[in-house]
Amino acid sequence: MAKKIEHTTEILLVVLAIGILMRSPITTLPLVLTQLAHHLAVSTGSLGILTTLPLVMFLLFSNFAALPLAKWGIKPAMTVALILLLAGSALRLVITLPTMLLGTVLIGISIAHLNVFMPAFIKAYFPLRIALYTTLYSFSMNLGSAGFNLVTAPVVTHWGWQAILLILTVVPLLVVIFWGLMSHHLPEKMKALPAHQAVRAPQHLG
Repeated sequence: MAKKIEHTTEILLVVLAIGILMRSPITTLPLVLTQLAHHLAVSTGSLGILTTLPLVMFLLFSNFAALPLAKWGIKPAMTVALILLLAGSALRLVITLPTMLLGTVLIGISIAHLNVFMPAFIKAYFPLRIALYTTLYSFSMNLGSAGFNLVTAPVVTHWGWQAILLILTVVPLLVVIFWGLMSHHLPEKMKALPAHQAVRAPQHLG
């Protein structure tokens, strides 16, 4: 019983931690777009693509996001998606236009997949409490976005706008480390399917 409770707590913390990452990398960057444009010596309007790229990635990848879930299983698929999010965030620390664009693309691809993975994750690990944990997950998404919006101005004032990009990298790094530590102790609830079955998986997971 104690082990079951421990796993429940770990999974809940995973849900909340990942939820914090699901909107903040997208909603926070526009708050420092003016400073970023000045640093890159481009117009602010020309950087509007950084806010639309994630939406384009959602449109392009969401319909196929269940494929790696079926092919690899829930834990490996989430690991890859989180590492992709971390890589995109780290790329944006190298403040050039190409790295900002590529980093934002990777973040968009990652979140597009996590948008599909997380409901499946909740359904697999909390089949009797889907509504409750979906609500907590949604709350953590809003909390992450609102929290970054609140701290951005003070951080920019005291440490400069680049500090926000650093925070947007450190937080995913901590979540990836936490997920790595926790996932080893969690049972795999969604096994990988053979390749010929995995191709058809999105029809059943959607």
